[in-house]
Amino acid sequence: GVYVALDPDATKKELEIIQTLLSFDIEVWKVDIGDNEDVGSMSKDQFQKCLENATLITPDNYLLLTLTMSL
Repeated sequence: GVYVALDPDATKKELEIIQTLLSFDIEVWKVDIGDNEDVGSMSKDQFQKCLENATLITPDNYLLLTLTMSL
């Protein structure tokens, strides 16, 4: 599977990437980096915790994801 962890200001691009991967039947995990500016500003431990809490994105819950990320 692929883990997607883009900066919070790249929401539109992140959704496009997830949709493309799903269209090829690739398992996609969404990593929420919280209030961090980007992955590079996080410690290894912080990022590991985010990875452990990643959400599996399926075609079924993709629409829900797009709705919640657009709020």
